[in-house]
Amino acid sequence: MSEREHDLVIVGGGSVGAALAIALSGSGYDVLLLEARPQLGAAGDGRTLAMSYGSRLTLQRLGAWSRVEPATPIRSIHVSQRGGFGRALLAAEDVGLPALGYVVSYGRLQKALSEALATSGTTLHAGASVDDIELSADRVAIRFQRDDQEYTARALVSHCRRRCQPGRTCRCRHKGSRLPSGSHRCNRCNLEAARASRI
Repeated sequence: MSEREHDLVIVGGGSVGAALAIALSGSGYDVLLLEARPQLGAAGDGRTLAMSYGSRLTLQRLGAWSRVEPATPIRSIHVSQRGGFGRALLAAEDVGLPALGYVVSYGRLQKALSEALATSGTTLHAGASVDDIELSADRVAIRFQRDDQEYTARALVSHCRRRCQPGRTCRCRHKGSRLPSGSHRCNRCNLEAARASRI
């Protein structure tokens, strides 16, 4: 397998993409992670993120949770609608959990995942904005701006923020991308989580 051939390409090094790449560490698959930003771990990012208790368990399994702390536990959730009838109160103690979820620093989360990714064996290309994705029966071909070379993989994981409309120009974040014949999404959306073959 050449340096431009991989088992799996993951487009997007945010928390989900990075976590998937780390989870595949040691699986025997050759994984390429493409991230449009110039660097993955943006520790200075001041945003906060609410995550579920299940997400904490995932981060613990990946060895990243201890680097994310301190986190603020969400012990109760009040659900209601102004002017509406009724309400619901969810409490962690009612389901036997220490918390229903946590509020964490997004920058700290990304930094923790970046550090874990560095030892995962994943090939990371930062500053790699995807230009084109082509699907065939047994592989995916992908071209990105950083070096304008074509990389191929057996499978691709990506996402589309908005569904494209049949018979029209793709209306997702890839403005102006034309729809392939018979498709309702552009190649760059990659059918949300397109795969050329099963891994």
